[in-house]
Amino acid sequence: MTALVVAHRGASAGHVDNSLEAFEGAIVAGADAIEFDVRRTADDQLITFHDGHVRRKPVADLTRAQIGAMTGHTPPLLAEVIDLARGRIGLDVELKEAGYVDRVLAALGDADPDADPAQPLIVTSFLDAVAAEVKERAPQVRTGLLVGTDRPGPHPVRTRLSELSPVARARACGADAVGMHLLIASLGALERTHAAGLGAFVWTVNREDGLRRFLADPRVEAVITDVPARALAVRAAI
Repeated sequence: MTALVVAHRGASAGHVDNSLEAFEGAIVAGADAIEFDVRRTADDQLITFHDGHVRRKPVADLTRAQIGAMTGHTPPLLAEVIDLARGRIGLDVELKEAGYVDRVLAALGDADPDADPAQPLIVTSFLDAVAAEVKERAPQVRTGLLVGTDRPGPHPVRTRLSELSPVARARACGADAVGMHLLIASLGALERTHAAGLGAFVWTVNREDGLRRFLADPRVEAVITDVPARALAVRAAI
């Protein structure tokens, strides 16, 4: 069985990432799910937006309208993305911060992750405490711990070691899966995660050789990519 194809921030290679156009592009391409980032703005809106700052100003200190004016693109509301995707494509929802887990779960509603295997649902975070809170509040929702951060913090060696061997962290926060950078996966994290019985998501895989490798690997549940059409073509040929 080959891995799922998850469109990273939508079909982001050809559209503004985390935009409704990118998500629609992923749906049209036939991806199994869309991955997107959720942040909260100064006017208390939950938006799909990756970066934590715009022109050095924290997203949390800006309104949605200000972000739109500064970037030339008004980020979608979480509710808009859910409405676009419902019944059409699965969701891989990354929470960038703590403080709004309950609102995200409420927006997702009573989505049953077992209702349609073709439309998977997982909520993920680089923050162990956020992944744990999701699982505590909604045990039925699959959760994922993300590893491979480009900002390892004040203890980079300790952080990297915990990412290469993520099982203890994943179990501590109740995560069902580990989402790992492709380099972390190649350095043993994939093997350890699979051996522990946890799901494995690998990101961000765009080259054809990497797509062939990870899509065909039975240990990989999902491959996250900027180029879902390419990934689907590669998967079809496996």
